[in-house]
Amino acid sequence: MEAQREVPVLYEYSSLQHATSFRVATLLPGRGDEPIRCTLEEVQWSDERQYEAISYAWGDPSMKVPILVHNAIIKVTRNLQSALFHLRHQETPRVLWVDAICTNQSDIPERGAQVRQMRRIFESAASVVIWLGPDNAARQAADAVRGLMRIAEHACQQLGITLDSLASVEQVYHSVLFRHRDRLVTLLPGDDDDLVPWAAVLWFYQHAYFTRVWVIQEINANRRRVVLCGPHAVSWDAVELVAGCVVLASTFAGAGGAPATCDFSDAFCWWASTAPSELRQAGNWLHVLYLASNFAATDPRDVVYGLRGMMDCGNGGRLLDPDYSKTTLQVYRDVVEASLVHYKTTNALLYVAAVEGRPSWIPFWNEAMLFRNPFRFGNPMPWRPAGESEARWTVDRDNYILSLEGFYLGAVQAAEPYYETVFRGGWQSSHERSVAETWQRLLDLLAATGTGELPLSEDTLVACATSFCYGQDETCQPAEEATLARNFVVYLKSVLHHDDFAKYIGSAFSDPKEEGHDTVFGKPVWDFEYPESSFFILDDESRSPGCCIAPVAPRDVVFVPLGCTYPLVLQANGDGRFRIRGYCFVHGAMRGERQTSATSSMSEVGGLARLPSARELLSVQQFAGGGKPQERGLLHIRPSLKVDFQRSMQSERMTGHAW
Repeated sequence: MEAQREVPVLYEYSSLQHATSFRVATLLPGRGDEPIRCTLEEVQWSDERQYEAISYAWGDPSMKVPILVHNAIIKVTRNLQSALFHLRHQETPRVLWVDAICTNQSDIPERGAQVRQMRRIFESAASVVIWLGPDNAARQAADAVRGLMRIAEHACQQLGITLDSLASVEQVYHSVLFRHRDRLVTLLPGDDDDLVPWAAVLWFYQHAYFTRVWVIQEINANRRRVVLCGPHAVSWDAVELVAGCVVLASTFAGAGGAPATCDFSDAFCWWASTAPSELRQAGNWLHVLYLASNFAATDPRDVVYGLRGMMDCGNGGRLLDPDYSKTTLQVYRDVVEASLVHYKTTNALLYVAAVEGRPSWIPFWNEAMLFRNPFRFGNPMPWRPAGESEARWTVDRDNYILSLEGFYLGAVQAAEPYYETVFRGGWQSSHERSVAETWQRLLDLLAATGTGELPLSEDTLVACATSFCYGQDETCQPAEEATLARNFVVYLKSVLHHDDFAKYIGSAFSDPKEEGHDTVFGKPVWDFEYPESSFFILDDESRSPGCCIAPVAPRDVVFVPLGCTYPLVLQANGDGRFRIRGYCFVHGAMRGERQTSATSSMSEVGGLARLPSARELLSVQQFAGGGKPQERGLLHIRPSLKVDFQRSMQSERMTGHAW
């Protein structure tokens, strides 16, 4: 009988009594390998309970071990068990908030309610303890912490700051390091390379913790943060500063980096520095999700829910409140809808990657998007191809149908694929011939669809250069078109054979006083990592050139939704159905030059605003079931705005603007 009483049972959670209640765990004292013992207590915010919040990576969810809570069993991952062993005091209890213990993970409604409070939980904690993991067999934790502090102190000395002052800095990488990069001559003074255990520092930054999506919210909610690696502690500010120094040294010449024998390319320094720093004050929550797509989440819904506390979504916020009864596709669909409600633009569609078998209008935020979008640095672009209009839309949530209002620019007459390597200086390597041949094909396309005359006119070169650069300079800011054209011409001079250059370019932009720079042409594009992009010519009167981030083909159409920053290329599939290929830049259309005649008048039909025939209502459809497989994710035209509006009202669909 005595032996039976000693066998613990599984712990049963009691329901939380209030919507804003949460639990804290008291980690009881213990020594060595004694079992981890805790108690749980329900508290409310008015209790002002003191606790420390633990930020950690769960680790392998299939490898769980028991701990005791009120003498009953809760199973946690080995990494959390290791953290609790290191956090436990020998003589006194320690009050903690740990998600895997304090939240009933099997209670879906409670889990969603607690995630909604996550930012406040970390924000209100006495401190945040960041657990990287245990020491390794080589005992590198102590060396790593010592090396980090040595580098951090030297960086502060060169920058004329103190480490403590960084706690109040919103963007350490941009405001402190990048802005004053000329002061960072070396990572270490003199010959101190020998004094820093670089291998240990590298090991430190290879911990998977830095790639967790939850990290973004947890470390930014509270400035009282300490990092624990095995038994050794270091401030988060030092960790972030050194990570930024490594990123800076690997990106820009002038700042000495780690020894060549220590390769940081497999470390997570970007995750530890640049992304969290940018995300602290990201005004556009779509940009938050864009950067977060490069972080890891066991549950793909958490790429959204794990950041909800940092996202001010205005009237669209209720759509993104954590609800784990929704599927991943439903959550990602709701992101698009929330963006339409909040921003009244169609910019959420700029993040899509056309993949067969799923809706072409829903971005999948758990798929890495780094360097796949011109908004990657958060710079707002001035492009308004539909003028100062706001998006007009409906969403049929059950059938995954998005309807947008806008107008056509034209159909693709001819297109040529290209890769980012065309801009990367590949002509200096063994790819010289293929790069030159690519540019000859592109220039031949320009000539064939235009006047047919060579050399190309300066106006044609301006239009082409601006399109290839998406209108941006090397700093991802809107550029003067003439500057882009001069850079383009100088670049082509370095790529093409002398005779070919004379054939296509002639004496265009030949003024030596205004010569361009070949090394920066196309930089916004060759920073992207598209699998394949396209240069195209439209069949409009101007034979407008453009570029798309995806492959396009003749007879694809370019559509301008109201409230957009970039037009969309649509793939025709017959019967008026289309798929979104991707967004594009079309020269001569990005500042509303082409929308005046199509939107100058509106007529009233049955009391509803009806747009002229130059506009069409487009619907992106993912059939919920019963549809033909080839129809899934297609975009199709509905010519009657009035009928679609009435149907959407009858079915209580979410609608933006009454047409």
